[in-house]
Amino acid sequence: MNDFISCSFCTEKIDKNAKKCKHCLEFTNSSDKPTTLYQIEKFKIKMEFITKIIFLMVLIFIFYSLKPTIVSLFDNTKAAEFMGVKIAFKKSSGFNGELTASALYYLIGSRNNTTTRYEEKKVIQAIDELIEKKLVKITKQTNIIGDRQTIGVWAILNPTEKGINFLNKLGFLVK
Repeated sequence: MNDFISCSFCTEKIDKNAKKCKHCLEFTNSSDKPTTLYQIEKFKIKMEFITKIIFLMVLIFIFYSLKPTIVSLFDNTKAAEFMGVKIAFKKSSGFNGELTASALYYLIGSRNNTTTRYEEKKVIQAIDELIEKKLVKITKQTNIIGDRQTIGVWAILNPTEKGINFLNKLGFLVK
């Protein structure tokens, strides 16, 4: 009743009527092996499947890398970049027009009546942009007494009604 033989490839015991070794999956008899044509067809099917998967992955990658561009084409948003961070807001937010990221930064800060040094060119440009677009009012103060950190021209920023509406629509609480 010893109906087992050794596999010629892995030497494990298998049923003598087995066409394929259950351990190494090799055919025990060369006449049972599939034809080369069959193997080629099977390989083609596998390769087509792999190609479709790779193509789908490439499409997904392209879609996600272009998503901000695609969204901005169909969405009503304005975008700006500040310190490497993209800032976007709806055109329907109560402000119609371009706004630089630096100006948006000072506008967001103005909701708490921010005081900032009004001497650097970039700061002056950003605040002047907000004044020009009637989003903030400014009160300038000049300190001549104190240490080096307090002496200079300072600007107190207060958002206008237009600025408050814009910030509220962006989701910022204005006191």
